[in-house]
Amino acid sequence: VEWYKGMHVNNFWTFGTTYNGYAWYDSRLAPKAVGLRRDFLAETVELGHQAGMEVFAYTCLGDNGMLISRKPEIARVDETMYRLPLTEWYLDYFCGICAEIVRHAPVDGIVIDWFRYPQNRRSRWIPEERELFRQQMGEAISEDAELPRDVLEEYERRCLEHAWRRISRVLHGEYHVKIWTNQPFEKADDPIWNGNILLKEADYVLNECPDFSLLSWIASQAGEDTMVVQNLCGWAGHRLDELQSIDLN
Repeated sequence: VEWYKGMHVNNFWTFGTTYNGYAWYDSRLAPKAVGLRRDFLAETVELGHQAGMEVFAYTCLGDNGMLISRKPEIARVDETMYRLPLTEWYLDYFCGICAEIVRHAPVDGIVIDWFRYPQNRRSRWIPEERELFRQQMGEAISEDAELPRDVLEEYERRCLEHAWRRISRVLHGEYHVKIWTNQPFEKADDPIWNGNILLKEADYVLNECPDFSLLSWIASQAGEDTMVVQNLCGWAGHRLDELQSIDLN
């Protein structure tokens, strides 16, 4: 917290759960991070507020190694990332984690990492995702279905928007806290994101992709009250001397 304060930031993230699904507080839904002996979430929120900063609790939507190890049947078989289809069962669990975090500590908002769509086609559709496809698209598919790209994109778009409505209903509707989402945008006019309600209603939208040329398009999709944020690190070629020539306005 002192480090963030020294950088004069106005908000920072702490851990609600980590990418692997373990909690950094005493959770009834998720196991606590191994070796954690203090209430890291509550303590960092309190210290951040004392320093005059907003504090967001991190969660990861697209993957959860702990959960998959306990219920391997819920994971997509083709992917090493974004392994969890956004089924009703999983959204119940995720929304439960978000609500538990907000009740546990007075966070200003929730960070939802990997609020994104998978890029690989399925070699096999697991039963859970076949049911999700039926719910979202109104038709059944076989285990080995090969879908046209436009159909797969429309399916993913509907899944994301449905997940957003479920999560927003809890965090915006019930608890009145902010929502920060992370997306690795890859191209402008992406049919999955064009007109997507998430971009219009989220409080923060982070472009994780290092391509600054996408910012104008992202801003055109964002709502009036949505803050668009650009990532500055994390990829090869993210060098500060290369960023100095870019107009960040």
